[in-house]
Amino acid sequence: MFCADSLWLRETCFGYDEPLQIKQQHTTDIQPNGPDRVKGGCHGFEAQLAAVIGLRGLHWGDKFELFSNKHYAGNFGNLVYTADGWRYFLQLKHADSLVKKKLAKEELVTLLQKCFKSYCDIKHGKEFRDIPVDKTEFIIYTNRKLDPKLSQHPRKQTRVEVFFKTCDKEIFNFIPGKTKQKDVYTLLEIAVVGRKDLHRSVVREMVSEFCSKVIMATSQKDKSQLDDEIRKEIEEYDACNAACEIYKAELLYFKTRVETCLENKKVCMTAEMFRNW
Repeated sequence: MFCADSLWLRETCFGYDEPLQIKQQHTTDIQPNGPDRVKGGCHGFEAQLAAVIGLRGLHWGDKFELFSNKHYAGNFGNLVYTADGWRYFLQLKHADSLVKKKLAKEELVTLLQKCFKSYCDIKHGKEFRDIPVDKTEFIIYTNRKLDPKLSQHPRKQTRVEVFFKTCDKEIFNFIPGKTKQKDVYTLLEIAVVGRKDLHRSVVREMVSEFCSKVIMATSQKDKSQLDDEIRKEIEEYDACNAACEIYKAELLYFKTRVETCLENKKVCMTAEMFRNW
């Protein structure tokens, strides 16, 4: 894997690899186009994080499945990782602009409203019944920071699986506030009560259950930093003796394969596929 004597032609589940110059040409044509897909051009945030997660799963010895943008996962379908009887749904929010780095309360409530609908669909739907909700994590993962108003909101620090965090900062659940101000709980409840497209009656207990399940992972590394995470995972478990330019080409090729799989909604990435790449 990424060694100087590696062959340019390798047989994988997708057939034989293409020559380097063709591979590089093809990477410029790959653009995300699925619903709710994180934008960002070639090798965007979604593909980079999928590469990090897949490498970590491979190194941990998991027999996993990793896929993206299945419509029945809704807003929690940017990345879905399943291993060892657990399932992890990730909603990704990336900001390229420094102006948009602060996550405001109103924007967060709108996002949570969409995620609440997806949570209800997943919990009461038929597609994910193989794993119970109490063995399912729902994670909102972003490089954005909380604005001052949200920073003052009552929170409970929590742990998130090592597969997903790239920084130890700001990993928490929101908890109900004790002030007279409208907190995230109250605003979310107001936003979703009475919606006819939700499963069952929307009551405070359901909103509370949802908020207690959703893990907020904010201030995480952005796409300009995730290549370093990929390299770290590769270098920690593999002898990288390749010359710099060859290594860069192989890394580019690896990320292209991940992104191609994300584009193909019929394909679930597995540990074996990462091992072959």
